[in-house]
Amino acid sequence: MDKQQISIKINGKERSFQETTSDHKKKDEEPILAHEEMAAAKSEEEEFDWILPQYDKKTDKQDYEAIIQFDKSRPRQKSFIGSISVPHKPKGKVSAILPKTFILAVLAALIIGTGFGMMVLHIFTGKNVEQAYVTDPKETSVDPINVPEETPTGGEEKEVPTATVGEVITFPSMSAYVVQGGVFSSMEAAAPVVDQIQTDRLSSTMVSQDGKHFLFMGLGLSEEFIRSIRTPYDEKGYETYVKLFTLEEKQIEANPILIEVKQLYDELLQYSSNLYSSSKPSTSWEEIQSLYEKLYVYSEVTLNGHSLEFSESVKNAYMKVETYQTSKTAESFWSSQQALLEGFSFYEKLISE
Repeated sequence: MDKQQISIKINGKERSFQETTSDHKKKDEEPILAHEEMAAAKSEEEEFDWILPQYDKKTDKQDYEAIIQFDKSRPRQKSFIGSISVPHKPKGKVSAILPKTFILAVLAALIIGTGFGMMVLHIFTGKNVEQAYVTDPKETSVDPINVPEETPTGGEEKEVPTATVGEVITFPSMSAYVVQGGVFSSMEAAAPVVDQIQTDRLSSTMVSQDGKHFLFMGLGLSEEFIRSIRTPYDEKGYETYVKLFTLEEKQIEANPILIEVKQLYDELLQYSSNLYSSSKPSTSWEEIQSLYEKLYVYSEVTLNGHSLEFSESVKNAYMKVETYQTSKTAESFWSSQQALLEGFSFYEKLISE
């Protein structure tokens, strides 16, 4: 056996090793042992001390909270899925501006829209307004006569009556047959008799002339017609007689439209008499209706005093005669007679003022 001494320097220090080996293992083990020693020495040379930072719980927590607080101090943005985030805007600044902007926008839209609408209306309608006139000193105002834009059946436009300020018009004389019930000294004395006749569903009214007050019960343009409607009064015990009553021609200052109103009244009186007598009317109902629409539908005239009373009574007479020509009943006939008698009374007041 051989003794061998080996010196190895480790970390700058020399160390000696002595090993006794047999001869037959000497050659095989020597390389292995030397190799292991060299590897161990190399590992010890490469080791060095690592200096790792120590965790300070108090200090690190403060730093972490500072970072979180800095992040929280920034205003967060509200976002919607699939849309761009909208940055947060401070409240209280926009509210003072929006109402003024909104009001100005609405006012501008109203002004522009109204102006444009009026311009289009003027272009497409071409509506001309004619100023009517006041002829009666007691009539304070006359509304303009409005002509409708549409034309009646047949394509012909309705002719609208015009008036002239201060024009003197002539009402022709009018003669009619009447069923007279008596003459009274005052309207008050005749009132009870008038009320009683109307209670019996017959017609009656008072007409004054030259200071006398006449009780009229029926009105027509022919004597035959008047005698035929006299019978119901006789049957109820009223004393009656037939006479021709005339209103003289008069020239007065009034709205000239009243001339056509009087024409409509005459047509209604004639038509009612012919319808009651089953005779052919000289004027068709369509012509009467056309004249009525011209005066009361397609024109508007403001009248006062007796002019208004006469115009309204003729309008009422038209409605009553229209009902009579449709129903042809005794009740509707006496209603039309009552309206025609009232129109006659108002016409007498108009030309006598």
